[in-house]
Parts: sequence; structure tokens; C-alpha cells
Amino acid sequence: PRCSSARRQEAAPPARAGAMRGMAEEHFAGLLPVDGAPEERPARAMTFGRRAHRPLWAVSGFAALYVCVVQVARWSGAGSASENGSTLRGSSAEYSVGEQPSLFCWCVMRENGYEQDLVEKQYHMRAGIAACDGSIVFSANSLRLGPSVQTVALGDLSSTLGGRGPLATASWVNTENFYRAWAHLRDTQAYRRFDWVVKVDPDTVLVPSALRQHLVSRGFNAPVSLYLMNCPNVPNGFYGSIEAISRMAADRLLQSLEQCRHTLPYADGWGEDLFCQKCMDLAGIGHVVDWELVLDGTCHGTGKQPEACEPGRSAYHPFKSVDAWAQCWRQAMNQPPPTQPAPAQPLPTQPMPTQPVPTQPVPTQPVPTQPVP
Repeated sequence: PRCSSARRQEAAPPARAGAMRGMAEEHFAGLLPVDGAPEERPARAMTFGRRAHRPLWAVSGFAALYVCVVQVARWSGAGSASENGSTLRGSSAEYSVGEQPSLFCWCVMRENGYEQDLVEKQYHMRAGIAACDGSIVFSANSLRLGPSVQTVALGDLSSTLGGRGPLATASWVNTENFYRAWAHLRDTQAYRRFDWVVKVDPDTVLVPSALRQHLVSRGFNAPVSLYLMNCPNVPNGFYGSIEAISRMAADRLLQSLEQCRHTLPYADGWGEDLFCQKCMDLAGIGHVVDWELVLDGTCHGTGKQPEACEPGRSAYHPFKSVDAWAQCWRQAMNQPPPTQPAPAQPLPTQPMPTQPVPTQPVPTQPVPTQPVP
């Protein structure tokens, strides 16, 4: 069937799109394995409206309905309006299964320091989280980072460095701060029109175009419920520089948020990434090992930023100065360094030839002599 713009509203008006989409996803998700790439299935070409999409798995007629419902549910998401603090860009509303997945990216930023400088630079360059299909920045107070970017206030973001207990982090004990951010996403549903939810640190150089291609290469451009493990050198394999979670997994995470808060012993000094991972595990969300996702100097033991950001990774970490962050972005995007204007050269000065001043002889007048009487 063709899912033309006229039949979109006829088949599923926007008021019913969310319910139909949830039914479709519940049916479709059961046909995909959780812990690996989708199985090979016979494929056939499908066309919606005037746009030809990549082949889909011929799993059932309901899968075709799913794509049409996705189109309806996201039809209102195009453009660059700001809703509930989130910034939208591009035409991700027209994404359907088989294309590159759309990304909703967010971070928690500390004010009046290098983190704010880094995030402002990203929106100025339209790079990092600003290059995602939707984004949101949390901070203690609501701040304006640019002409159309307003942060969402979370209140006090103070935290202690290092915790106690067998699973305590040596970094910031910040679970409560990030709990408020997740709760905002749950309450506003700002993330639900996108396919993957990506949390990054402000000093992470995120390359959304590379991440989209990476997800497609892993077979994750179809609906799945999982998160990506990204760091081999931490006990649980999930490190907070980039947390990539599919939208269906984010749904289940946020539905379990209160249960996790009252069940998990995070008060012993957990970081937000460990709390997030343990909550997803508690909710029965699967994961996939993906050590190639990020080039992370902190995860891989050096504690220093990578020496070079060779293209091919979805993220690089950490880069704590604006110049270093921008240089890494250009390298990852294979862009030439910015040209520096040539210093102004002083004009050569020629000595002025000195002309001899003509001298005129002073006429001498004879002194009259008077005879002596």
C-alpha cells in the first residue's frame, strides 16, 4: 500500500497516532532479536507516497502499518520549533524504518565554566548535540545559549567527587541530578518522536552523522529495545561519555524510573551512568557490546584526550577546551583547518631623496666711509 500524505490522516489522525504506534511497535519488537543484529529475512521493496525506501523485512502486514503510523505520528515534528525546552531541526519527522535513524541528544551542563563554553560552541557551529535531529540542554538555572536555545533548569547540580561501596564511582556522584533530567524527559515526552536517545557529556565530541551510519551498519535502524555498551575498562561496560539508548528502551527505562529509585542502592555513591544501566537491566532491557562506538581517553585508561580524532567513530572524549573540541570535530568530519588571515605586511618605505637647499650669496654692500674732519 501507499502511505500518501492524504491517506496518512485518513488512516490514523494525529490524535490516535500515539496509541496505534505503540500497538505496532509492541508487535514489531517481538520479531527482532534483542542481543544482536536483526536476523536475515526475505526482503521486498516498498514505496510510500513518492519516496522509495530501502527493503523491509516482510514480517507481516502489521509491519507495513507500523511505517505508516510512524509517518503520521512524526508528521508534526518537522521544523525547528522549540517544545518543552527541546530544540528540533531538519526533517526527521519523515523518517521511516529502513532509513537512517533520527537522534534526540541531551546533556547536563554546569554553568560559568568550560562546560558552558563547550555547549555554546556546539550550537554556534551547529556541531555535536546541535547537529542531532532534536536536542535539549539541562543546567541549574535556565540560560540562553543562543538565539533559539534555552536550557532547562534542574535546580542545584552540586555533587561530590567519589563515593563509597563496591560499585562507587571515582568520578562525580550525580545520580540525583540526572534523575531529574530523566524525569523531565519522561514527563514532557520530548524524546518520543525520535528513534534513539543519546546522552553525552559536554566535553564529548559527538558526530551524529557517523552515529546514524554506525547504527544502520549494526542493523539498528529498525525498532529495537536495547542500549549500547561502550567501554571495556569499567566493570559494567557502560560509560557516561555517550549513552546510546533506543527509543523503545528509553520508554521502558522511564516507566521503571521510580521503581529503580526506590530499589537500587545508588546512594552508596553511584554515578549516573551506573544507575541508568542498572535500571535498564532491572527493566529487562537488552544490550549489545559496541567497543567501537567512542574513542575515549578516560575509558581506555590514559585519562587524556585522544591525540587525533580520525574519522570513523561516533564520539571522542574528553576535550575540555573550545579550541581542542573544535579541532577534533573538524578532524572527525574530515574538514580542513580554518584558514588564518595572513598577517598584514608593512608597506616598504623608500627614503626620500634629500635635495640640497640652494644657497644664494648674500650681496655685500660697501660701508660708506666718512672723511675724518
